[in-house]
Amino acid sequence: MGHRPGVAGVPISGGVRGRITVALVAGAASVLPGSVARAAAPQAFVALDYDVAPDAGPCPDAEKFRASVQRQLGYDPFRHAADRRVAVQIARKDSGFDGHIMWSDAGGRWVGERRLSSRHADCGPIATSLAFAVAVQVQLLATLAPAAPNPVTPPPAPVVAPPPAAPLPAPTVTASPAPDATRPPAPPSWGRRVELSVGVGPSLGLRLAPYPTGLGRLFVSGRVARFSLEISVDAALPATRQEVDGSGFALDRFAAGAAACGHARALAACLTATVGLLRARGFGVDAPASPAGPFSQGGARIAAMHGFAGRYFAVARVDGLVMLSPWVVTLNGTAAWTTPRVGAVMGLDLGARFF
Repeated sequence: MGHRPGVAGVPISGGVRGRITVALVAGAASVLPGSVARAAAPQAFVALDYDVAPDAGPCPDAEKFRASVQRQLGYDPFRHAADRRVAVQIARKDSGFDGHIMWSDAGGRWVGERRLSSRHADCGPIATSLAFAVAVQVQLLATLAPAAPNPVTPPPAPVVAPPPAAPLPAPTVTASPAPDATRPPAPPSWGRRVELSVGVGPSLGLRLAPYPTGLGRLFVSGRVARFSLEISVDAALPATRQEVDGSGFALDRFAAGAAACGHARALAACLTATVGLLRARGFGVDAPASPAGPFSQGGARIAAMHGFAGRYFAVARVDGLVMLSPWVVTLNGTAAWTTPRVGAVMGLDLGARFF
C-alpha cells in the first residue's frame, strides 16, 4: 500500500526513483556529440608567424603546425587579420633544438614569450611541444576573454506607409577604405641571429719549435647561421735546444690568428691565417745572430663541437699549418735551427655563448 507500481509490477520507492532519474540524465549527457560541447566553448583567434632556421633540417611546415594546433583545440584559431599575433621560431642548437614563442596584445605590443628546448636529433618533438604550448595559450585567451552581452530584442517598429517612389539617383563609385594594415613588427629571424662566443684552451704544437711544445690560447668568435669568424691569440711554452758544444737557445712563440669556418651540425671546416713573433734567447754564446723575427702561416682546420648546460660548449680541433716566411736561428755563425715548412696544432677549447 505504501509503494507505487513500477515496471513489470516491481514496486519503486521514492529514493530509488531519484537514483534512476540521475542515472538517465548522466547517460543522456554522456552521449551528446563532442561538436556541441566545442561549439559552446569560447574561442580566440590569432595571426601566426612561423619561422624555421635554415640549419634546423627537416621540420614540420606552417600548414602541419596549424593542423596540429587545430586538432588540439577543435577549431582553427589562426586568422591573418587577427589583432593578436603569435610568432613561433625553431632553431638548431649543438645537441637538439631551441623553440621560441612570442605573443602580442591587440595593440601590437609583444607582451609575453616562452622558450622550449629538445635534445632529440629530429625536429618533430620540439614542433609538437610548441604546438601544444600555442594551443594552451589560445585556450587561455579564449577563457579570459570578456563574455559577449546578451543581445536585446528591440520592440517591433510601427508600420509606416511607404512614401511615393522617387526617381533613382545616378550610381556613384566610391573608394572603400583600405583595411587596417597595422601589425606588430615581426621578430628577427633566427637564421640571421648573430651568436657571440669566447673561450680558452690548451694545445699541443708539432714542428712549430725545435721540440713539441704546449700552447695556451684565447679566442672570440661570431657566428651567423652556418658561418663563423674567429680571432685568437696564443703563446707557446719556451722550447730549448742545446748543441754538442754547450751552446743553445730557448725559443719563445707569440701569435695572433683568424679562422673563417663553415658549420654542418656539430662539425666545422675552416681556413686559417696566423702571424706572430719568434724570439730566441741564446746561452753559451754572446747572443744569437737572429734574436727575433716575424713569421706567417696559412692552413686549414677540422673541428667537432659538443654543447652542454645550455650556453657552454667544448671543441676538439686539429690545425694543419704551412710556414709562409721561414726563419733561421744562427749560433756562432752556424744555422742552429730553421722553422719547418709544415706543422700542426691539436687542441681542446672550452667556451660560452653570450647571445
